[in-house]
Order: sequence, then structure tokens, then C-alpha cells
Amino acid sequence: MKKRVPTEKEIAKKHGVDVSYVIRQAEVGSTVEREHVTDHKSAYGIALQHIDEFPDYYKHLLKMEKKLKSEWKNGKKSVKEETEEVRYCHLCAKDETKGECRYGPEAWEMATRLKIEEDHKEVASGAKLDDEGYMANLELDQMQRSIDILRKVIRKPNQQLPAWVQSKITRAADFIDTAADYLASDEKISEDITYSQFKELMEGASWTRKEGQNKNGGLNEKGRKSYERANPGSDLKAPSKKVGNPRRASFCARMKGMKSKLTSKKTASDPDSRINKSLRAWNC
Repeated sequence: MKKRVPTEKEIAKKHGVDVSYVIRQAEVGSTVEREHVTDHKSAYGIALQHIDEFPDYYKHLLKMEKKLKSEWKNGKKSVKEETEEVRYCHLCAKDETKGECRYGPEAWEMATRLKIEEDHKEVASGAKLDDEGYMANLELDQMQRSIDILRKVIRKPNQQLPAWVQSKITRAADFIDTAADYLASDEKISEDITYSQFKELMEGASWTRKEGQNKNGGLNEKGRKSYERANPGSDLKAPSKKVGNPRRASFCARMKGMKSKLTSKKTASDPDSRINKSLRAWNC
């Protein structure tokens, strides 16, 4: 009796993976199986049966074939058996063999050489590209599998969870949202941009917000630096109350004119308004 071929959705549900992942693996597998059958449909069906047993079947198969081809030439083994190598895995944060890595052998290969390649002059100078995109996709696949598991367990809106579990889910969502917002934004993608710089781009410069303003008027150091980044060539200094200081004289003249001509009567008479605080900070 001919064995029934499971569907992509059935396989995805069985192993807790995304349907698109199963389809990608089946397409890879069908190419391999065409060595044994003549039509694509039969090859695709054989691939699905293998993936139904092991979702990463073709990942390991292709890697194994490549390794064997490099070891065997003209019917003879060209390399000696070696003990399994131990390296520091940046994903697991420990020394381990590829078989011990909980993210799988491919992730181990990338994670154990990522730090080395990042230090290379070719990567640093831009002459050579590293594999960060490949690493990110492996980690996204892992996250998707974990999300599928969580959705199966967390079924009710009022289901209670340990505080640390809820905390980790919240933090993970915040990190992923921030990364997605940056890559989906109009900002030019750069490896040099820091999280704090991106946050400023998304929320507005510090000098326009409370965190960049001095409670006694004017801008604080963070606000001045933020303004200078937004306005190249500017050079803001802390307020000075020294009589005769040309910067003070210029500031006072401008702000007094603004207060009399561009400020509402209510704001001008409010001692705690930003403009009056600034005038006091400069002793105008």
C-alpha cells in the first residue's frame, strides 16, 4: 500500500514550524530527490515524507554530502578522523561542540566564527561582507518556533504566567519591535548607528523633549549635544551670568525681543515659562 504524503500544513503543525519553512525545505529536497525519480511531483512528495520525520533533514543531508565529498576522493578517504572541535558559541555563551549547540550545527558554525570575522580588517573596512543576515534569519526561525510553542500553551486571555516569563516576553517584543522599526524606516541602514541614536530619530531629538531641557531654563548638556547633531556647525555653550560676556549679551537681546514680540501675554507673565527660566539662567 502506497504511503500517504503529508501536506505542508500538517508537517508545520506537527513540528511547530512555519508553513513557509516547510515549503522552502521541500523545494531544496525535491532537487536532491530528482536524482532518483524523473518528475518534480514525485521528488517533492519524497521530500515531504523526509521532512515529516525530521524538519531539518535536508539541511543536515546537504552538509553531510559536502563533508563526505571533501573527505573521499577516488574511492579513498583523504583526511583522517578528527575529534569533534570545541569552540566558543556566542549564541549559547559557552565553549561547546556543534552537536551540543541548542540552536543547531549551522547556527553553531556561524556563531563560533562571527566574532573572529567581525575583527578582520576586510570586514571592518567594508571590503568583505559578514554573514549577519544569515545569522539573523536563523535566529528569526528559532524565535518563530518558540512563538508557536508559546501560542499553543497560552490559550486563554486570563491565563496567569510567572512574572519572569511575562517580563522576558515583553522585553523580547520591545527589542524586536525596535529592530523592525529601524529596518522598515526611511533611515539609511548603517552598522554604525547605535540604539540610542535610532531612538532619538524615532522619538524626536533630545533638545525638543524634557530629557534634554534644564528644569531651570535652557538646555542641559544632553540637549545641547542633541541640538548640535541636528544642526551641524552649531556650538552651544552652558548659560553664563557674567556681565560683559558677548554670548550673554547676544542671547539676552534675542530672547527679550522674542518675549516682547512673539510670546503671548500669559506666557510672558508666567515666571515658570521656559522663556522666563532661560532669561533668569542667563541673568538677563
